[in-house]
Amino acid sequence: MPLIHTISDHAPILLSMDGPVHRIKRTFKFENWWLKEHDFQQFARNEWRKTTHISFSQRTNKLARGLKVWCRKKKPLQQELTDLEEQINNLQMQPMQQQNFSLENSLVNRYENNLTKLTDYYMQRANKEWIKDGDRNTSFFHRAILKRRRKNTIFSTHICFLHANFDRPYIASQLPHDSNVYTNSVPDKQELWETLQEMKKNASPGPDGFNVEFYIATWSWIGDDVINLVRTFFIFGVMPAHINATHIVLIPKKLVSMVPADYRPIRLYNVVYKLIAKSLANRLKSHLPDYIHPSQQAFIQGRRISNNIIIAQEITHSFTLSSWKHQSFMLKIDLAKAFNRNISIWSTPWCSASTLVYDDLIIQPPNFIYPALFKDLWIPNQKRWNEELVDTIFRPDTAHIIKTTPIIDSNDADFLFWKLTENGICHAKSAYYACVQELYNSGEDKPQQPSPATTHLLSQVWKSKNIIPRIQTFAWRILRKALPTGARAGCFSKHISKTCCRCGLHED
Repeated sequence: MPLIHTISDHAPILLSMDGPVHRIKRTFKFENWWLKEHDFQQFARNEWRKTTHISFSQRTNKLARGLKVWCRKKKPLQQELTDLEEQINNLQMQPMQQQNFSLENSLVNRYENNLTKLTDYYMQRANKEWIKDGDRNTSFFHRAILKRRRKNTIFSTHICFLHANFDRPYIASQLPHDSNVYTNSVPDKQELWETLQEMKKNASPGPDGFNVEFYIATWSWIGDDVINLVRTFFIFGVMPAHINATHIVLIPKKLVSMVPADYRPIRLYNVVYKLIAKSLANRLKSHLPDYIHPSQQAFIQGRRISNNIIIAQEITHSFTLSSWKHQSFMLKIDLAKAFNRNISIWSTPWCSASTLVYDDLIIQPPNFIYPALFKDLWIPNQKRWNEELVDTIFRPDTAHIIKTTPIIDSNDADFLFWKLTENGICHAKSAYYACVQELYNSGEDKPQQPSPATTHLLSQVWKSKNIIPRIQTFAWRILRKALPTGARAGCFSKHISKTCCRCGLHED
């Protein structure tokens, strides 16, 4: 229920969690494969030109409704593919002299076209930006869609409290009088077209449901209306109704998100609003360094956030110089870790089954609240496993491992301890000894130790200043018998022969 608002431009709301859960009606989203339909351009253009007497946002809403009806009349892509496969198969099963090759070629072309549409359908949902060309509709896209859907689904969340701060300084509504001509200019058609081309083609659309791909494909008949809207804003400073409407989406920052702080809220804007915002940003970015403090290095043209990293490294290095005569210290603080002394169930190896918690997780009803820390699996105020809760969340094998994991009767802070060193810190040397000991226990041959003469020669090679590093490395490999030969590589892969590829004999 919306409430009144006074000074702030934010409208407060009253949220009630009581009552039945209603299924949210799916909003319209433009499908990229529609562009490959032979009648799309004509139908969409006619629908658009029927609504010249209403506002731009109303025209997009009517176009969206018209495209919904138009799409329902189309046969589903998968069904169309199945029917074409059956027709092609029936033609190819006929005797050679009775086959209609022209009809077969026509059906094959239709099949290829529909397969391309289906690929566009899944690529749009997989949201893989690095894919340009390659495989078509494969299991990769299906797995990517399912993974993205599971990751972005919010089953439940803890709502503690919300805090808003509206005491912020206002920004001047006018640019300095000495601004250049470009800053005060109005975008033309060519600039807006280039700006549109720079946007992500398959980015999530705003409330109107139309993405950048749609505007690029229909620019010949929708471009003039977009240009008029943008130019009207720049000339009169008036934003048409509903153009700046947004969808707020919560993106998980963790594998298992429990509280609102675990989500990153983003806003999905309409493409036309992005055009206006990006045109304004292009005109303002050259002035930002004059108004933003030099210590702010990120997101400012001509500045790099890596500069602060270099400065911090130089300051740290200066502490070790003999010329530094000042009493100083440096603090590296991670507030999130400093105040969180508990171990997460989902991101820390806290028991022998910690790698299986995701695979053996049992999905619960939407209103179920998953535990975040391993102490949440205890009975409240007791250091005993809540066996009923563990059995509910995890499959039997993993649940048994968790319930048999001993709980230490201590209130000290939890930390990871490496048992093979006295101080509990893991390093490469101790890990190497652990691997060697495992080889001994498994009955494998012990690694051969070099002779004293070989060790002395290696020492001379490494200390020499006249031998280039790659020759030193090669000499070390020869003396330690560590060259990547077939005999050694064949121990790790059955596809590599242990014999010489020229003579067929075993290597020395």
